[in-house]
Amino acid sequence: MSNEQPGMTTTTTLGELTGDYILDPAGTRIGFVARQAIFTTVRGQFTEFAGRVHLDGDDPSRSSARLTIQAASIQTASARRDDHLRRAFLDTPDHPAITFTSTGAEQLSETSFRLTGDLTIRGTTKPVTADFELTGAGYDQQGAFLVGFQGTVTINRRDWGVSWNAALEGGGALVSNKVTLELAPVTVRQCRPTELRSTWGPTWPAAPRVRSSPVAIRDSLVLTDDQRALRDLVRGFLADQLASDSLRAMIDAEPGYSPELHARLATGLGLAGLTIPEEFGGRGLSQADAGVVHTELGHVLYPGPFLPSGLAAGVLLAATGDAADYGPMTADGAAAAKRWLPLLADGSVIGTIAAAGRDGRWWSDPGGVRAHLTPHGWRLYGSSWYVVAAHVAGVVAVSARAGSVPAMFLVEAGTPGFRVAAQRGLDLTRRVCVTSFDATPAVLLVQDGQAVAALERAERDFLLATAAEAAGGISWCLDTAVLYARDREQNGRPTGSFRAVAHACVEMLESFQEAEAAARYAAVAAAAGDAEAPTAARVAALRAGQAYRTVTETASHLFGGVGSTWERDAQLYYRRAWSAERLAGGPQAHRAALADPR
Repeated sequence: MSNEQPGMTTTTTLGELTGDYILDPAGTRIGFVARQAIFTTVRGQFTEFAGRVHLDGDDPSRSSARLTIQAASIQTASARRDDHLRRAFLDTPDHPAITFTSTGAEQLSETSFRLTGDLTIRGTTKPVTADFELTGAGYDQQGAFLVGFQGTVTINRRDWGVSWNAALEGGGALVSNKVTLELAPVTVRQCRPTELRSTWGPTWPAAPRVRSSPVAIRDSLVLTDDQRALRDLVRGFLADQLASDSLRAMIDAEPGYSPELHARLATGLGLAGLTIPEEFGGRGLSQADAGVVHTELGHVLYPGPFLPSGLAAGVLLAATGDAADYGPMTADGAAAAKRWLPLLADGSVIGTIAAAGRDGRWWSDPGGVRAHLTPHGWRLYGSSWYVVAAHVAGVVAVSARAGSVPAMFLVEAGTPGFRVAAQRGLDLTRRVCVTSFDATPAVLLVQDGQAVAALERAERDFLLATAAEAAGGISWCLDTAVLYARDREQNGRPTGSFRAVAHACVEMLESFQEAEAAARYAAVAAAAGDAEAPTAARVAALRAGQAYRTVTETASHLFGGVGSTWERDAQLYYRRAWSAERLAGGPQAHRAALADPR
């Protein structure tokens, strides 16, 4: 079989394609074509989606596919039309996802296949059939094995209840009844659970080399007695204090979490200063220890600002003298660090970090916030997006540019020119904001090499935390799915006795083990001070994030028609899984960084 897909370099037989794949968002296009008015054609696409494919090259009829599209990601190059499609056509507030689950596969020729399945739009499910052509298969330059397809399917939108329409000023309908979906998926074959390595580039080290210590990495991956005690302490506390009804009550009110519960976690359990050195009132633990806590917080979707405070503390630590190799410290920065670190450690002040551009990437927009030195001190101008818990933060560490020099600043809440606005997001359990600066007074913490090192460390710690949270969320999905399969009966039999249900639970267990191992692996590397720790953190975030999205989708399907309803908590985990990655730019940002590390 000759392969024409760009970037694929080998010739492959059909049997060699057998395996489990996930969609590559960077290479996949999900578009559509519809007629507007009489003579005009509208073309658009969806930009946020996830999917899993199982290919059986020896028996293609046993292949399967699942796809989830975020309906609100629709784009047609017209903001007004997009808003109309989201609200009136797709009803995205009540039906955020469009899903497809295959029910059958058929090989038509050597490279042609027919896929049948159930398409769900606006809560209505109808069968569809799509023909696909295999466009290529092989390894790309980063070592990932890719398989590409191309296909189309034409549907009548009225069959799914998408019937509301609007008249155009010039007459006619906004969109015709017939809509053609253009599908060009590129899938990436997943590694076996035992293969903890990167498929995106040669820089990811083999497992035994993650630490410079002679102790084998597998020994370091096992929780210590102290870590098990910390895990059990946090798990028991949250089980007693954060039941489902309590979580829902918190997210429906301001400020989106319980300050009382957060104070008990921060001071009673001492979690606020978990990684802050003892000299500043913290516990001085490592990222390996912090990962244990983040896993438990992710298991219950804890909505409080534990994560952003830790990130702000890490930036402040850079101003205390630990990074002297990168250049001289600033007196104002050192004074600010010594003032605020003890307050962050005892939980009396909440902190956060403002470092992301409009696309969520921490490094994509170096001019997003600009700093100018005036006779009255430093002033900041610009905006940062995806700032976690900025609405309750007392201090904000801000990444900015002072001319061409990178720098980190500290801004106090209530400072003139500093504004915080809620940023609309899918996740109901974690509030993110846009922070704006207009001649805002700020304290210079570190600059140049120190600032780069501080921001890199903060991003690494953020990725470690979100990977651990994803592992915790996956464990909840797995536990809940197993209980559901065991206790629920269908036709007088436990649903877990059905092969499809049992296989789904096994796949969820496999995803949990892989995500947990990747997160723990990266946390141990960070705790050991290994040079590859930033790469390990990014790989962990990428793999755990992908697994989290896939598992929450599987759990929703496993629970049947009620899986995505408000009454079940699965939809809250689904929202967290899709939203968490966006805080660091999404999978595309991770892949780009791994392919071309800074």
